[in-house]
Amino acid sequence: MKTIHIEYYGVDGYGPTVKDAKADAGAKIAKAMKAEYTPYMLQLGEVTGLIHRSPLGYHTSVWVGQKSGDIYGTMHGECTRGDAMKSMRRHMADVAGIDAEQAAVWFYKDREGLSYWKEKQAFQLAYKHGKAQGIPDSEIHAYACDNTRAFIAV
Repeated sequence: MKTIHIEYYGVDGYGPTVKDAKADAGAKIAKAMKAEYTPYMLQLGEVTGLIHRSPLGYHTSVWVGQKSGDIYGTMHGECTRGDAMKSMRRHMADVAGIDAEQAAVWFYKDREGLSYWKEKQAFQLAYKHGKAQGIPDSEIHAYACDNTRAFIAV
C-alpha cells in the first residue's frame, strides 16, 4: 500500500490518502498544543538544571554557576516529562560530584538512578585504583570497565 507524505503547517503527516495524511499532521499539531510548556528549574549545589518543552519534545540543560553558555548536555525528542526529569537529575549528579549520602536523598524516588550513580562512582574508584597500581593510561579505561562491579558500594 502506498503511503502519502505531506507537510501541513510545518508538521509531517502520513497516510494512505492525502486526507488521512493531513489528519495525521493535524493530530500531531493538536497533541503538541495540548502539552505542558511551563519550564522547570532544579538546583543541586552550584549545578542548575532546566527542563522545557517545545513542540519537538522535552529539552534539558545543565550548567554550573552562572549560565555563561557552557551547557553540559541537552535531551530532546519523544520522551515524557518524567524521562527528561530522570535524565536531568542523573546528569546533574554527575556534574555536581555528589557523595553517597547526598545521592540517597537526591535519588530517593529513582532506584534506577541510584544504581546508575553507584555504578558511575564505582567506575571512578576502579579507575583511581588502576592508576595507583601503575596501569598505563592506554589500558586504564578498559581496566576500570572490567573491574567496576568490585567497587560498587552496597
